[in-house]
Amino acid sequence: MSRGQINLIWIALGVLLLSVTLFRSEVFQSHDALIHVFVIVVSLGFLLIASGLSKLLGFRGVYGVVALILFEIGLAVFFQAIGTMQIRRTPPKLRQFLSLVYNRGFMNSVQFDKSASYFDPRLQYLFKPGMHHFNNLEFSSILNINSAGFRDDEASLDYPEVLFLGDSYTMGWGVDREDSFVTLFEKGTNVSALNAGISSYGTARERILMDRLKLDSCKVVFIQYCSNDLVENYMFSRNGGQLAPEKDLKEGYELYARMNVLFKNYYPFKHVYWLFRGTMMSTGFADWLNSMQKSGKAEAGEESVGDDHGVYLDKVLRSVRERYHGEIVLYDLDSAYPEDLTRQLEKVAATPELNIHWLDMSKIGLEPTDYFLLDPHINVLGHRKVAETLISFIKENGILSHSN
Repeated sequence: MSRGQINLIWIALGVLLLSVTLFRSEVFQSHDALIHVFVIVVSLGFLLIASGLSKLLGFRGVYGVVALILFEIGLAVFFQAIGTMQIRRTPPKLRQFLSLVYNRGFMNSVQFDKSASYFDPRLQYLFKPGMHHFNNLEFSSILNINSAGFRDDEASLDYPEVLFLGDSYTMGWGVDREDSFVTLFEKGTNVSALNAGISSYGTARERILMDRLKLDSCKVVFIQYCSNDLVENYMFSRNGGQLAPEKDLKEGYELYARMNVLFKNYYPFKHVYWLFRGTMMSTGFADWLNSMQKSGKAEAGEESVGDDHGVYLDKVLRSVRERYHGEIVLYDLDSAYPEDLTRQLEKVAATPELNIHWLDMSKIGLEPTDYFLLDPHINVLGHRKVAETLISFIKENGILSHSN
């Protein structure tokens, strides 16, 4: 066997190893130890390809490895510069691609960081009381969590006048607590408010959460909707007021916690790997290959939720009304505002027996500069704009005065 053939074998082996991580990633998600195996397989795959290609071109294998390392360093510096400096002049297509790579491979989700969260049998997870550092490419923040698991102080737990329910937007993802729209609302209205927003919570878990709160003095409940609430609300409606069996919730939490280890931490050639994987995702190649692999096979247990946001939100809100009879304001916060979704939410809010106020956030003029560059969440400017809108809305509609 010639040296060229041997080098081709090394390259093919490297491609095979990387292919396993790309198209059979679930293999590495079933156990904590396999996360380390994933890192080894990715590293070894790139080393074999770089060394083999270098030798095939007539150079020493080490030259290929050095070139790979330099490429990884260059990508890391470039990615860090884009995020840290918030370079708004980044071409739209490049920004879209980098956002895809960031969201799929680098975004640390604090709710699945076991140093900051723990499993809950009904809600899947809650934040651990105490102080937690929450960092991502574009921000560094501190989460001070009270005894109930919310990003708020202890005093806010004692019969708040206003309750904010929502996900990461409400929690204040990426900004200091003082800059979140909940805190700004509290200061602007001089009323006591509890921020019960928890990242990735949908309306269903927010409803379950209400059973653990003191609402006797609550005059207004703000419910923030996001497009990814749909599946959770569907599960709540299908499963009679719960998300899923405790066993399934536990398995899901452990799975995402393992994946978050890879998102949060660096491993060799992470940037090169996600550049390659992101390219496959953006071109649709990965989806095409997966569809070819699944063609002709029945997917056991798969159900189509569809796009009926309003249908399942209506069911959850009726349950909310059984728990709380005061003023409710429904509004949406997202990275995009599809017209069809907005119409569905507005229609639900207009249901007479629900008696809910609707606030359309798609009309308040959130600009790209009100969001982080790569992260889909609103930044300090966005939080200020949302707070001003909420304050104006309750004043114009006399909501708090009606509740006195």
